[in-house]
This record gives sequence, structure tokens and C-alpha cells, in this order.
Amino acid sequence: SALDDYLVRSRSNAPPSDFPPTVDGHETLDLAGAMGETMMMQLRLRDGVDLRQFQRRFGLSIKAVYGEQIAELCAEGLLEINQTRLRLTMRGVRFANEAAQRFLAPALPNI
Repeated sequence: SALDDYLVRSRSNAPPSDFPPTVDGHETLDLAGAMGETMMMQLRLRDGVDLRQFQRRFGLSIKAVYGEQIAELCAEGLLEINQTRLRLTMRGVRFANEAAQRFLAPALPNI
């Protein structure tokens, strides 16, 4: 099996190039996709999205990219934002999938 082959190679001190790939394929995200994935993954964390980290990573403020979505979700009581973080409210945790999905728009304005 592939697992047995991997274990034999790992015990033989074989160079990494001798190992079979561990993933069949990969996906390369464009800027909009990377931003959306970041939002989706980090909103699921208790601390939510670090606004400064988002700006450093993408070179754009989160409000410049997602201002409309953030305003709507805050008005619906699903998100809260302060000077440093954007995160789900207690109500938002129950609707995390719906909230996160709004950041996965196929095309983002102004980027």
C-alpha cells in the first residue's frame, strides 16, 4: 500500500524527492480567493480576524475590501468590529456558514 511504501522509505533515510506526493493536486488562489479563504477560516476562530494582519498580508484594509458585507453583517447582529478585530457575535456563531459565505464573492470590487 502507499502507506507501507511511505513507511519503508521514511525508515531508510531516503531523500524527500524519493517520496510520492502526499497530495494529488493543489489549488492556486488569486487575490480575491485568498482574501475570501482568510475571512472564512479566521471568522471561525474565537478571536476572529486581526485587522492589521489582514492589511499587512494583502496591502488593503478589510473595510476597503469588505465594507459592505461587514456593515450588513453587523446590522444583522452577526459580526462585531473594533479597532483591532472583526469577529462573529454569539448570534453569528450560530450562522457562521452564512456569514462566511458572504466573503466568498466571485469578484470583489476595487481590487
